[in-house]
Amino acid sequence: MIEDMININGKIIPESLKKSKDNWPVLFVGLVYSILLIFMFSLAMIFRILGGIIIALGQSAIFSNYLYLIENVVVYNRTRLNEFKYGFKAYFLKVYGVVFLFWFVGYTIDLFFSPLLRIGMGGLSLKLILDLIILILLNPLPEVIYQKQYDILGSIQYSFDFIRENALEWFVPNIILGILLYLAMGKFLSINSLLSGGIYMKAGNIVGYILGQVVLFFTMIYRGLLFKLLSNSSRKKRKFMRNMY
Repeated sequence: MIEDMININGKIIPESLKKSKDNWPVLFVGLVYSILLIFMFSLAMIFRILGGIIIALGQSAIFSNYLYLIENVVVYNRTRLNEFKYGFKAYFLKVYGVVFLFWFVGYTIDLFFSPLLRIGMGGLSLKLILDLIILILLNPLPEVIYQKQYDILGSIQYSFDFIRENALEWFVPNIILGILLYLAMGKFLSINSLLSGGIYMKAGNIVGYILGQVVLFFTMIYRGLLFKLLSNSSRKKRKFMRNMY
């Protein structure tokens, strides 16, 4: 297993670095997202009743766009600015469908089991434990969305299956990259703040934001390449191919 992980990363890390360097303009999409989010939050303030829906729709479109850009880098090693606008709708339905599904499930659980979810020990509530389990099982969901042609429920199921088969190969490097991302961004570590730094930036945090963007971009490319490799092979198959060559 260790030999397999070493060989995997020996291929993926150099490729991720090269793709990051070749497609560096993607680092600046956060500026565009900042403008869009400012406009979106302004609309939410005007239409208060529909504010939550407006924010959910806007964030889903932005996340769809970012996944589309990452897909172009991972699969085609290119970023075409003239296709940038297409990204907002490329995976919008999938992203918003996942957001709505988990909002609905979470709302239903809170409605009927709220007292039970507050039960916990040592500061860990049942709700927090469930959230952590979901976070683990759905960690590769962004990659499933843009690399696999499944519907919403199929994407969630595939994510579960992927983690069951590739837990160590997936989480060991992702934990390391997550720590690096946290060190770079600190309290600004969230998808929204990373993609839309203009709203969350304060004086003195510009360097941290830029560094966070670089680490995030590399991480997303690395995750995409790792997912592509793991989802199209097995440990036995990779060992067989190594022995052949």
